[in-house]
Amino acid sequence: MLDPDLLKKWTWGNPTVDAKVGGEYRYGWEYEMDGKKVLGGPTRILELVENERLVSDWPDWRGDETNYTQKITWLLEDQGDGTLLTLVHDGFVRASDISDFPFGWAGFLEGIRDVAQGV
Repeated sequence: MLDPDLLKKWTWGNPTVDAKVGGEYRYGWEYEMDGKKVLGGPTRILELVENERLVSDWPDWRGDETNYTQKITWLLEDQGDGTLLTLVHDGFVRASDISDFPFGWAGFLEGIRDVAQGV
């Protein structure tokens, strides 16, 4: 979750990571929403326990810079023959946001699985 070269393989962006609490974590996405350029996924690391837990804030996908109430939590747990990854996305203030994200995260989780399996 902290290696930009591995992140590129499943985020399909140009990620950068300053791996410390308070550091910037960018997925490297850029897109346009209602004629406005939006940087998707520039976040700030709120908690970091290497190989166990990464928590970041999460920007509004519409580019509303006042809406940073969401959080992304990545939990890693050693399972002996592999690693269990749990993703928690919470802090939604708009009901429509809840319906938007499951499809995107499902695709990224498939990408992580493929990277982990060397596909």
